[in-house]
This record gives sequence, C-alpha cells and structure tokens, in this order.
Amino acid sequence: MKPSLATLRDPIMCLALGFGSGLWRKGPGTMGSLVGVVLFLPLIDASMVVKVSLIFVGSVLGVYICEYAAKELKLSDPGCVVWDEILGIWIALIFVPASLAWIAFAFVCFRFFDIAKPPPMSWADRHLKGGLGIMVDDLMAGGLTALLIYVLQHSI
Repeated sequence: MKPSLATLRDPIMCLALGFGSGLWRKGPGTMGSLVGVVLFLPLIDASMVVKVSLIFVGSVLGVYICEYAAKELKLSDPGCVVWDEILGIWIALIFVPASLAWIAFAFVCFRFFDIAKPPPMSWADRHLKGGLGIMVDDLMAGGLTALLIYVLQHSI
C-alpha cells in the first residue's frame, strides 16, 4: 500500500507518518525530525521528569505505532514512518537550552547519526525487526546526540 493523504484519516497512521511529514518525497526523515523539533519546543524548559516521561511513553507507544504502520503498508521499515524520528529528536533535544544554535546543532547531529548509523545503530538497524527495530536505531541516534551535547555543555 502506498500511503497518501487519505492514510492520515487513521489516527495511528497519522502519528506514524508524523502528521503527514512522512509523505514528503525527498527526506521524509528530515521532515519528521523537523516536526519533532516543533512538537518539543513547548517542552524545552520543562522539568527533566516531564521530558523523560513523555519520551518514555512516546517510545513505548512508538513500537506499537511503527509496527502497525509497517503491517498496514506491508513494508518492514517504511521510509514514510517517521514517529521514530520524532522521538529520536526529542531525545537529542533533552539537554538543549532554549537556543536556536543548540537546537540547530542537535538537529544536524541527530540527522547525521540517523543517516550514517554508526555502530551499534547499524547492528540494531540490521538485526532488530518490527516496531522495535524501526524505533531503536533512531532512539540510539538521539541518545548519542544527547550525550554529545551534554559533554559539550559541560566542557565549555
């Protein structure tokens, strides 16, 4: 099944496709990441407990959301499914202050790690299947970005 705007009528597919951002022909992951940034902006100054709680719930639900979308689309890891990018960028932004420079840096680093898939992300991408497989490499890319940002902030 090729997704279309009509696919967004299904609430789970709407989430999986990042509210339509995953339908972008060139760079759906980048568009999904941008949607993730926009959705995270109201949380940028929230407590760490709030951020971690929302990321945890979104990630657990994300396994189901991505699994459902993959089955609906009859693909193992559809490029149009960008819920994983949304949650991955949320993790990448967890230590970022309300600063356009830091947000842009986190975005670029996250997209780099998500695309390059250095180990162990490449292993996870190859070996984990289903909704978990779709989610894990992006969560790892977000975690690596968050770690980089944390280290940079505490060494400057």
